[in-house]
Amino acid sequence: MTDEYNWPDCSISYASRNFDQLKRGEYYINAKPVHSIGFLNFTLFEDNPEFNALYQLLNVKTKRLYSEKFSIHVIDLSRIDLATEEDLHYGIDRWAKLFKTKTWEDLRMITKNNETMQKAADSLYQLNSDAVARQCAQSRADAAYWENIKNNKLRYLEEAYSQLTQTIDQQASQIDQQASQIDQQASQIDQQASQINQQASRIAELEAALAKQNK
Repeated sequence: MTDEYNWPDCSISYASRNFDQLKRGEYYINAKPVHSIGFLNFTLFEDNPEFNALYQLLNVKTKRLYSEKFSIHVIDLSRIDLATEEDLHYGIDRWAKLFKTKTWEDLRMITKNNETMQKAADSLYQLNSDAVARQCAQSRADAAYWENIKNNKLRYLEEAYSQLTQTIDQQASQIDQQASQIDQQASQIDQQASQINQQASRIAELEAALAKQNK
């Protein structure tokens, strides 16, 4: 529901635990595929928003797929507007809207004529039928929400400040080095100019002496 700035690590951790299900002595080829699907109510990467994103193990040079047995899917419930034709064809946008509904009337409209989605809606209704339990769960969720938001934002800001400070220090050091190099180059140019002036003066003296001899 909220961005705690740890979803990539979290999703990899959960998926890896499920993939490592072989018993001692079993062949690795018998490992069952693990495909993680995360429904997020926020955009994971703001610089590259996607509604339905697929992440797999690939060769970074050739883009060759390393294994078909491990993948992580991310559904951004806040960007259903970015659904592709393929997403619409398979009804992924409808499932996303199911998670975003706020009224039971909207839920019934979305699940109409779809038996699988109707079963999901019935399960949601049963889970939410106990008002007292729902209120207690909401109170716990609210408390955890604000605590996580505070802690994660504080940690994120501290890390961002540390990285920014390091970047500024590195850039300042580079500027100092470049300034020192420019000073050295300027000094060398001054020396070369002085030598050229001396040589030009010497040439002028020799030319004057040669002119006197020719007379």
